[in-house]
Amino acid sequence: MLLFALHSLFRAYGWHFLFHMALPHPLRTFSALRVLRRLDFSGNTVDVDDKQAFTKIETGEKTLVGAGFCLKPLDCPSGRFNHACLCLESASQGSWSCSACEIRQYGQRALQSGCSFYIMTSARDILYDIWLPSLQLRRFTSGIFFICRYSFLPFALGLVIAGIRGRLVAFTQGDCRDYRTWVQADVGMKKEQTVGSPQSAIIWR
Repeated sequence: MLLFALHSLFRAYGWHFLFHMALPHPLRTFSALRVLRRLDFSGNTVDVDDKQAFTKIETGEKTLVGAGFCLKPLDCPSGRFNHACLCLESASQGSWSCSACEIRQYGQRALQSGCSFYIMTSARDILYDIWLPSLQLRRFTSGIFFICRYSFLPFALGLVIAGIRGRLVAFTQGDCRDYRTWVQADVGMKKEQTVGSPQSAIIWR
């Protein structure tokens, strides 16, 4: 976590997080770091809650289902490094590659459940679209997020500071394994398509 933070200070996102989230809320940040110390990051899922175990996904617009853009197929008709999904935004069935797209599957399930859905791209977008609105306006209070294992710690930190209870689910293939590949994906340079965890199908209650 410390190494990730030090690397991030050389990027715009690190400064945005520091000056807009961490420093303005020192008590929340300190408390979040303490919470992270008692979480178990060894498995394919991590329950993030500063009070009790996260046991189920609640429904409603304040519950956010977030999925990394890299779950999109390489030939996604909506493009990859964006928040768009043709199948979710219209009645279109998309292309042949859309039928097995996990973004489509998670999005449809989220919307059918009355939850909000968000395709996650850069760390900066996540900061301004999820964490800060939740911290300042209580936009989201719970959620489930499909991300790479390398992002577990920094993502969990943001969730706890923002006051979002949630569950993190790791990709099983094609995910970022170090800071170099994470930085490339953070600007859309991701040639691999990630695959969600087999547990993804059973943790949505």
